[in-house]
This record gives sequence, structure tokens and C-alpha cells, in this order.
Amino acid sequence: MIQWTLCSLRVPAFVLSILMGAPAVANVTQALEHYEAGNFALAYDAFDVAAKRGDHLAQRNIGVMHLKGQYVEQDYVEAYAWLALAAQDEEFREAGTHEKVLNVLEEDQKALALKRYQALSKQYDDDALRERMRPALSSGTLAVKGFQPLHTQRPDYPGSAARRGLQGWADIMFTIETDGTTSDHYAYISADSAFSEAAIEALRTFQFEPSTVAGKPVPEHGVVYRFLFVMENSSESERGRFMNRQLTSAREKAETGNPEDQFAYGYLTGAARSSFGDDRFLSEENLQNPNDWYMKAAKQGYSVAGFFLGRNTLSGKGCYPDPVKSHFWLVQSAEEGISDSQYLLAMELLHGVRFTKDVDQGFYWLQRAAQSNTAARLRYAWVLATYPDDHYRDGKLAREHWAALDEDYHDRQRYYQTAAAIAAENGDFEKAVQWQEKALEDARELKIPTARREDRLALYRQQKPLRVDL
Repeated sequence: MIQWTLCSLRVPAFVLSILMGAPAVANVTQALEHYEAGNFALAYDAFDVAAKRGDHLAQRNIGVMHLKGQYVEQDYVEAYAWLALAAQDEEFREAGTHEKVLNVLEEDQKALALKRYQALSKQYDDDALRERMRPALSSGTLAVKGFQPLHTQRPDYPGSAARRGLQGWADIMFTIETDGTTSDHYAYISADSAFSEAAIEALRTFQFEPSTVAGKPVPEHGVVYRFLFVMENSSESERGRFMNRQLTSAREKAETGNPEDQFAYGYLTGAARSSFGDDRFLSEENLQNPNDWYMKAAKQGYSVAGFFLGRNTLSGKGCYPDPVKSHFWLVQSAEEGISDSQYLLAMELLHGVRFTKDVDQGFYWLQRAAQSNTAARLRYAWVLATYPDDHYRDGKLAREHWAALDEDYHDRQRYYQTAAAIAAENGDFEKAVQWQEKALEDARELKIPTARREDRLALYRQQKPLRVDL
């Protein structure tokens, strides 16, 4: 029988056949590039960061580097521990690499390997990480932080809904820009498409007090505002009691443990408060913090809940702000394909106010979000046309993304201004002026600030492209 020792162990054939490449996220992609170029130190450091925030591919690749002795000393105990941790992923578990490593160890080495795996698992397995990233709920109040508009306009009651006697609501997700105007509007949940259209048209006129971090204005992405559409003869108390009945029904479903129902109840509790601005219509049983329910859903792998946890811990909605926790939840849900998380993560990385600025990863996630999120696609076109660094700027690609949008796109401000910026970047200043004049005319009709739009129009008339440093 061959006696194996860690110091002189030759790498078994199954280890040599392991491929490092796989679908990956931004920093893991960069780590793979370093690895393939033979820059093992840089690769290991990047894998290590991703592995410790729960990325299974990175955990697997850390294990492989310990198996092969690349940058680190060859260590089968450490290799097994990381490979076993990565086996939370079904594909890696079925491959069974961790079990093959364990089988070549002596009994005392197996004991060490299992002990090391248990230590890593307590810190970095999915459940441990999620629990450590639980939001710290705001003390003293259950109210959810909102963004109070300085100017509002009541939406017109859709005639088609009124004729049917239809009542309901529309929850619109949007961005508050640094000048307090709104953009990126889309209906998150709506009782009827007519309500969505009316709510968005009204929201285009809204103006908010811009958010600031360390004195610097920052955009707020992922804001949700609920518009109620009820007949004039319905009193506020009647509407409140109706909302509380809806919450009670949703809570009873959530208490059965289904993650989708847990998320829905969390969402509805937050939306109810944004409808009335306080808790006076809610029963004691429904005075619950939405983040508690998002956590319940996220711990069962419900990805959308991760977006709301990331959003809420970013700016402090029902919890204390925590950029580390926000980054964790946004990356987790972005990896799982939630385009809202990809978009919010991208913009925070590009702005570099609440997260450390990382332009490469910002562009990576914005490009990913643009594949399925219309608002992100338009924003991506804007950034491609206006970003100061010509390494990232691409006027032709910007035009392709903008041209893929419906010409009747409801966010006409961003549509017109993006068209103008793209035309200027591609040297067509006549068209740039025409599009910017449309944006200015629309802004005047909406009665929103025009100074920034006028400055851009003057720039295009001077035949200069626009540059915006995020």
C-alpha cells in the first residue's frame, strides 16, 4: 500500500484534470484571467475575497490552488476544506472532488481536514454568512425610511378603470437623481396597467430633496412609491382598514414558511407605510419590520429578497445603513440573475460614494443588467456616451442600446437626453441639439428644473460632446 504524506504527495490524475473556468462574476472573472496568465498571487487574492463572501466557484478554486500548490504550499487538508465548502453548490457536490481528496488522506489527516472544514463552514457557509449579514433593525421605531417629495402631482384616475369601478394601487420603482428629479420608472406591482401608466406620468413631475452622503449628492436607485387609486367616496380610514385586511391575509400565508409568501408580506408591510406615511391603520400583529421577513425568505434562497435587503441596508430603510452588508446582499442576488441588484450594484460601484469605486466591475454589472432591464439599458447607453475615460466610452455601442428601446419609452427625459448625448459623441451635433431641445421642452411641461438641461443644450450648440464623471 502506498503511504501518502502531505509534504511529498504527487498530485493525483483527477486533480490535474480539474478545469478552473466556469461562468463567473466580475472579480472571479478577473481572478481567472490572472490565473490563466500565471499570476497566481493575484488570482489567489481575488479568489480569497470572493470565497469569503460566499462565492462557491471561488471557494472551489481556492481548494484547487491548494491541491496544486499554486502560490500557496500544497496542502490537502486546506484543499479538502475549501472544496467541501464549495460543495454547497449542487454541481460541485455531484462532481465529488472533495470526496476524492478525502479518500487519499490518512486517518489522522482526514480528521484534520474535517475539523478544518467545520471551522470554515462556521464562518463562510451560506447560512453563516447570511446570518452575519442580517440587517441591524432600527431601534425605537418600526417606520420604514422614506423619501419625501418636495413636489407631487396627483395622478389622473384612468377613465377605463373608473368606468369599470376598478380600485387598486400601483407600486412604481424609480431613481431619484442628484437634482431631485426622477427617472428609471417602472411598475413593480400594479393592479392594472392603466394605474401604472397614470402613476408613472405623475411621478415624472415629482421632485425630491436629493440624498447626500458625506455632503455629496448621490442618486437613490430602487426607490418604491405606492399610488392608491380609490373612488372619492372612500375615506382614508376605510382604505386603511382594507390595507390591514390585505396584510393580515398575507401574513397568515407567510407564517406557513413559504419564502415567496414571506417576501410578499415583507414587501406589503413596507408598501402600506409608504401609502399612508404612518402606522395608525395597522393592527399590532402587522406592525412588523419588512427586513425580518426579507431575511426569512433570503435564508431559504429567495433571490429577490436579497435585492431588498441590499437596497435597505444601503440607505437605512427599517435598519441601520451598512455598506458591507448591502454589498453582500446585492452581489449575492446579482449573481443569481436579479437585474435590479445588478443595476443598483453597478451604479454604486461607478459612483464610489457608499461602495469603494470600481469602474471595471461597475461596467461589468451595468452591462449584465442591461441585458434584461430596460432602465439599465438606457443608463448603460448614457454612460457609454458620456463617461470621461475613453477606455470605456463607446458611442456606437451606446447608439445600439438606445436604438433597441421603444421610441415611445415612458421616461422621455432620459430617452431624449441620452439620444442627444449619443448624437454628440458620434459627431452629429445637429441631432444632439434637436434631441436636447425636446428634453428641455418636456422638462418645462413637467415644471422640473431646467438649468442642467439648458447647459447641455449650450454645450451641443458649441459642438462639444458631454462628459459626466460619475
